[in-house]
Amino acid sequence: PSFTLPELQSGELSNGMPVLVSNNSETPLVSVRIVFNTGEWNSENPKLATATMDMMTEGAGDLDAAGLSAAQRKLAAQISSYAGLDGSAITLSSLKKNLDESLGLLDLIISNPSFPEKDWGILKSKYTQRLIADSKDPNAIAGNVFSGLMYNNQYAGRKSVQTDIDSITPEQMKEWYSQNVTKEQASIYVGGDTTLEEVLPLLEAHFVDFPSNEVELPDLPSKKLLPDASPSTIYLVDSPGASQSVIYAGQFVSERTDEDSEELYLSNMAVGGLFIARINMNLREDKGWTYGARSSISYNHLPGLFRVRTSVVAEHTAESLSEILKELR
Repeated sequence: PSFTLPELQSGELSNGMPVLVSNNSETPLVSVRIVFNTGEWNSENPKLATATMDMMTEGAGDLDAAGLSAAQRKLAAQISSYAGLDGSAITLSSLKKNLDESLGLLDLIISNPSFPEKDWGILKSKYTQRLIADSKDPNAIAGNVFSGLMYNNQYAGRKSVQTDIDSITPEQMKEWYSQNVTKEQASIYVGGDTTLEEVLPLLEAHFVDFPSNEVELPDLPSKKLLPDASPSTIYLVDSPGASQSVIYAGQFVSERTDEDSEELYLSNMAVGGLFIARINMNLREDKGWTYGARSSISYNHLPGLFRVRTSVVAEHTAESLSEILKELR
């Protein structure tokens, strides 16, 4: 069947924040995503950006977490926030008829988050539990070791430790928020049952006074962070009692903006990006050593990282590695 990409409508608020709108009127829903150029990459503590964005929906203005949750249920709206490696975002999903009120609630969360100490204690406990669980999970261990080796334990290879979590305070989160959740770093993306003409006045009314701070961001991560090229090397981490071996293998490839990025994407689909791709058909369908094996390419501020990931029957670890390398070559 033929497919036509939707035409994006572009505009901006009077304060300079860019707005992109994609219309889809199949259902009376509207999604609003405010995206920031700031995230884990521009924070010395690898957990601070995540903690700040997670806490933004735990209290705002006179409303605590329960009050915000009740306000969302009343409007049949859903608001979430998160931070990633290269950026962060706050997202609203709303019924079209309640969009104005829902944007008002989103405005409250963005403009006046409270970062309550009690809720931070609960969230900190969850972070700690996850850290303990990851320290015993062969999948998490392999993934963390792989990222650390590929990125020299910097930028995308940094691993949070307990001291990172323990050192975060509500005051630090407020400071990160004031420097990074700003109109200078923000763009607004809207999709659903609306048009630029309809939604722009609503966005203007709620976000014309969006928080502002012209703090200069640090330089983007440099390729100098990456380790020098070396021969193929195998690193082993013993995880006693594991019934399977978790394998990560990879190398850096071209950047997303390179002319051949689409060809690289499609070729990966044939090699390991699909169930019927060569690596999975070899290790799962032919050999029966795994439930699944995939390869993928991820991008960030540095060149793309090609990786193969699978869990295999322990006694066939070496043979599986050999078959993976054979398919790649």
